[in-house]
Amino acid sequence: MTDDEKADALLDRIRRARDWAAGEEAKLKEVGEHVSSNDDLAYAVNYVAYGAVREVLDEILQPGIHSTGD
Repeated sequence: MTDDEKADALLDRIRRARDWAAGEEAKLKEVGEHVSSNDDLAYAVNYVAYGAVREVLDEILQPGIHSTGD
């Protein structure tokens, strides 16, 4: 396997991971309106976690286009 093939395979894996995290985040957003108060903390933690993972993978795939938070 050449370096280019390895790089393409890595990018594919990162894209699949980003798409998965985005899907999980979207599912949680949709369900979020219907969670009970007992589940609020778990819901919030999971929603933020999937969003953070998606944002990090987006930044890897497209460096420099995301806000630095400054």
